[in-house]
Amino acid sequence: MLKWPFYCIFLLLVFSYYPIYQEEIPKSVKIPPKRADFKQVLAYILKREGNYCFIPEDFGQETYAGITRRYSPNSPIWRVIDEYKKHHIIKWNDTIPGTKWYVNMHYVDLFVDNGFFDIEDQDICNQTFDCFVNSNYKGFIIINKTLSEMGYNIPIIGEMTPNTVKYLNKVDKWKFLAIFTSNRAQFYSELVIKRPNQLIFLGNWMSRIKVQPK
Repeated sequence: MLKWPFYCIFLLLVFSYYPIYQEEIPKSVKIPPKRADFKQVLAYILKREGNYCFIPEDFGQETYAGITRRYSPNSPIWRVIDEYKKHHIIKWNDTIPGTKWYVNMHYVDLFVDNGFFDIEDQDICNQTFDCFVNSNYKGFIIINKTLSEMGYNIPIIGEMTPNTVKYLNKVDKWKFLAIFTSNRAQFYSELVIKRPNQLIFLGNWMSRIKVQPK
């Protein structure tokens, strides 16, 4: 049996003769950018949307948590609500059991499918996603219009392009939010001038553009 000092020397000789090949470690590892937190975005949206609502003047008609029967007629949430109606009278802002999952998935799909998943700043993500939820494709026009006014070469169209996200991650945050919220306010004001019956929503719309930094 080898004594301890001789055993150590033996191991050193073995490992010096048979070098240990390791997987090459990169000199620098690129850390992915931190993205905006979807949970915070969802809480931001739901706080402004409330629960059940059915106002005749609303373009979206019957609405639950910002999901409208007119623009999302195939959402499974309406099956739950229609079944609930058979046994209950629904009042304004009522919470309806069994809808939470469908609400969450509705907004997950909108968030990912439209590129908001790649926005890095929380306040910019909150504001731009809220604008899209509230104004549909016209929300994208407001976003792209704001970037164009800041000097970015981007078409003012009703969709989120890869460059839209790219520029949102490069933009001067507070300058963007100042111009963006101003453009939102102008859009709502012009909408009410064009359609006076929408005046009942103006207070709520204007409250949505208030920036609440995290």
